[in-house]
Amino acid sequence: MAGTEPADQRIIVVGAGIIGICCALALRENGFAVTVLDKDGPGEATSFGAAGNLGGNAHFAIPGLIWKLPRMLLDPRHPLSLRWRDLPELVAWFRRYSSYAPAEHAARVSKAGAALSAGIFEAYATLLRDAGAPDLLTKHGRLFVWSTDAGWHKDQYGLAIRRQRGIHLDEMSGDQVREMEPALGPIVRRGVYAPDAGHIVNPHRLVTVLAALLRAKGGEIRRESVRTIELATDGHPIVVTSEGRREADQVVLAAGVWSRDFAAGLGTPIPLVAERGYHAMMPEPGVAMKVSTLWEERKIIVTPMEHGLRASGIAEFAVREAPPRYKLAERVKRSALALIPGLRDVGSTRWMGRRPVTPDYLPVIGRAPRHPNVIFAFGHGHSGYNLGPATGRLVGEIAAGRTPNIDIAPYRPDRF
Repeated sequence: MAGTEPADQRIIVVGAGIIGICCALALRENGFAVTVLDKDGPGEATSFGAAGNLGGNAHFAIPGLIWKLPRMLLDPRHPLSLRWRDLPELVAWFRRYSSYAPAEHAARVSKAGAALSAGIFEAYATLLRDAGAPDLLTKHGRLFVWSTDAGWHKDQYGLAIRRQRGIHLDEMSGDQVREMEPALGPIVRRGVYAPDAGHIVNPHRLVTVLAALLRAKGGEIRRESVRTIELATDGHPIVVTSEGRREADQVVLAAGVWSRDFAAGLGTPIPLVAERGYHAMMPEPGVAMKVSTLWEERKIIVTPMEHGLRASGIAEFAVREAPPRYKLAERVKRSALALIPGLRDVGSTRWMGRRPVTPDYLPVIGRAPRHPNVIFAFGHGHSGYNLGPATGRLVGEIAAGRTPNIDIAPYRPDRF
């Protein structure tokens, strides 16, 4: 699109989750006319039920996971779950995932993830100030806790990678953890505190206030189901929706796990699968917590929200369209009740979301290899809220034809 001013360009963003809305806001800041299309309202799909944690973690593959899978899947309390009937469709993805586990790949992947999440609190502070909702962001740190010494020792690899990425971690005894968060029970034996982390107190409301900010800045959001992305003879994209055909100068594909089908239709197959997560939301928990807490052995995150306490977890690998297995949400809730003895689950609700994950757990960001007027921005896995503002900034720079402020090679669509 060289030689064309942004004000003369129309960009369609496919997807109204945290990634799509952040991209749309950045594109408006760059002067583009922006329309967001999604069959759901802003933040109503996978973005709705996130744990909302910011900082304190790193991207990397678990060494030897492919060989550990049978034992992990047979443990009814393990956070990994698999629909066995879907294994033939997933085994190739797991093989690719395992190829990123060696130390040299883990270091590269975690570095690329850290580059995208740098400055996250400043980015959200600016966005939420403009949106009039600074109360959505807290920075009370984050706790990681262990109930066994064996679990603690097993996770030293991951803690070392976090420290390599500059994440400050304070080691704590079980008593020190309970001094910080008295609601946690005696099951906690060890802990680590990440003081520079924080969380969003209502992920869905955050997306809706950012969507309102986009509209206030002149952007448009339409509830339309996108069916295909086609290319005109001159290379301009055409988005075919339930309401008709919409022409654009550029398209940003930010539709989460559904992006895989559109990317394949554009000639770029991406190994993207749904790693489904569950939560149990307890509106009257009966306990007060300030710090988001991850129980490492069970990978259960308990996050204080403005509307209650949210227990999130499970990594369920299944085909995208498989119906939810809400017994997994009940498993998450039982773990939360074991971690927090005084927790009340009266009126609790349950939810499932389809997190879009690539084999290296890094997103796909960049122009479509065969169709440069389409920009990919999907595959953010567990980290949509962590990586949303930076992804939006990169997409704005790419769309405007400027050199991005960081190296985007680790996220390029053709890396697989």
